[in-house]
Amino acid sequence: MQKITLLSLSTLFVSFLSVTPSTLPLLQYKKEMLRNFYLICLSGVFPTICYLLLLVGRANPNPDSNTMSSLDYNKITSFFHCAVTFGFPLIFVLEIFACTIVRLIVFCIWENEDGLWGLCPEVPVFILPWVLKREGYRPKRITLLTGEFFTSCVACPVIEESVKLLIVKLVYDLPRNYVFLKREKNQKKRTRTRTYNDSAKFITNISPHVISLLTVSWGIKLADNTRRVASYTKPQNLEKGFYALCRGFFPVQELCGFLTALQLSRRDVLGLDLSLFKILFPAVFIHGLATFKGMKPIFKWNSAMPWSEMQLSPPLGVGGGGAGLESFEMLNKGLGKVVWGWILLRICGYCVKNFFLINRQAKKKATTYLGNEDGFMAELGVGELLKKEKKK
Repeated sequence: MQKITLLSLSTLFVSFLSVTPSTLPLLQYKKEMLRNFYLICLSGVFPTICYLLLLVGRANPNPDSNTMSSLDYNKITSFFHCAVTFGFPLIFVLEIFACTIVRLIVFCIWENEDGLWGLCPEVPVFILPWVLKREGYRPKRITLLTGEFFTSCVACPVIEESVKLLIVKLVYDLPRNYVFLKREKNQKKRTRTRTYNDSAKFITNISPHVISLLTVSWGIKLADNTRRVASYTKPQNLEKGFYALCRGFFPVQELCGFLTALQLSRRDVLGLDLSLFKILFPAVFIHGLATFKGMKPIFKWNSAMPWSEMQLSPPLGVGGGGAGLESFEMLNKGLGKVVWGWILLRICGYCVKNFFLINRQAKKKATTYLGNEDGFMAELGVGELLKKEKKK
């Protein structure tokens, strides 16, 4: 309760600071502050509903186990609180550091000229990528494109998805059936050991993995939405309520967390030998694709075109949302947004389908294939081959 109260007071304080202009009379200032608080709460409607549904639907199939197979309310709140207070600032700092390093590397490749590096005696090297406009230096287009791509579409997704997994590891030790030891030099695969010898304690439900990663994703998403909605409060910004509500429905963070939870459960529950790269790659790929489509990384404080982050435009007739566009141009832009929405729906269906599939596989391993690890692995291999044949 204390953590939730602290987060609510912090949100109210952000609403107070985001009032524009700051020279309003006291009563009007208070009114604008409450309106900003309402907008920030509006951006959290959809995540809050999903969060409450998870709390209601959580299950504890093994109550006698020494290791909890479900999460209590306090632990779930700790995930959310840690994501907001620790994860979001950590991601912000790491992304700024990564952006600086990536841009310096790109400058060394494409901008190896005295005009740029001649600024270094007066401008420190690590500040150089951030003050080029002030110093009047214009990099090449290939430099800007390469630096932006590797920063926003590669480095930032890796950092955000890695921090999500780190928070889960720090807050709570998720239940697992298998532990993988470090691989020796003369071994091709890592050694796998079971955590439970008793079949009654075998974990057959991956809900803790999904709930923990989703809760962390919602915490980071709500922290980012709070900042961006608070930045979209100027008098010239129109449709503020619709913008805040749409930011809450935009599901990229949740889908990426869900994909990581599925891969993590395949390793810890089913016993598949998956490296950290294989666990994070699906989420990083989707996150990078969303960034390529317009979603902004956390370190970018504000956006000149905030609607493009959600592949949306202001409603027609509001702020010139559809003014001046030919029918073909509107159709072309709308088609790309529809395709991206269809991709997100397919990913959502994939996550739900594999959630129930992994649960069924875990139950089958604890019953039908109990003590027959090779038979279970053979069935998984046959299933993968059948999927590839169907795609052909």
